[in-house]
Amino acid sequence: MITLVATAAALAGCTPSTSSSGSTTTSVAGGATTAAASASATTTTTSASAATSAGTTASAPVAAASTGVGKCLASQLTVTLGAGSGSGAGHAYPDLVLTNKGTTTCTVKGYPGVSFVGNGNGTQLGAAATRQAAGVPITTLTLAPGAAAHAQLSITMAGNYDAATCNPKTADGLRVYPPDETHSVFVATTSYTACQNASIALLIVRPLQAGAA
Repeated sequence: MITLVATAAALAGCTPSTSSSGSTTTSVAGGATTAAASASATTTTTSASAATSAGTTASAPVAAASTGVGKCLASQLTVTLGAGSGSGAGHAYPDLVLTNKGTTTCTVKGYPGVSFVGNGNGTQLGAAATRQAAGVPITTLTLAPGAAAHAQLSITMAGNYDAATCNPKTADGLRVYPPDETHSVFVATTSYTACQNASIALLIVRPLQAGAA
């Protein structure tokens, strides 16, 4: 009887110990696994977040650098007529000089738009200038403040045409559009006579070149 009681007690004592030990082991192992996974996920998320942040920060200077120098606006330029190649044989060859009067660098490229204006109110007289490269390359010219570019003009004298056909009128000056601009600059000069007949082209303009000529 004593032996049976002792055996039962021993068996009863062993069962809780095994169950408790198994429970503790599973709980700790599971907790450790969960904690490790959580730490790993946190580390991964943090790393990805840091990488994204670093990527965003690194890309900022590139965006700023790509802004570049803007085109020259009419408001940034003064336009004058230079002596150019003089005149002869019923033609004049002045230079149209565009100077950056602003405080920031800008660019010009290609042909300015040119026409005679008159009547005291800016009315265009006759045809606008015809574009003619004449071997002058079209390049982007960067104008620092105070720097200039020039375009060669060829102006046919209105006197070369029959007055009845030409309908001549002394111009008040030239209206000049910088390349790719919708605003113009007025250049006052009464040295030239325009043909009001728009079928007669008196003006030829060449691409802008570096310098004031």
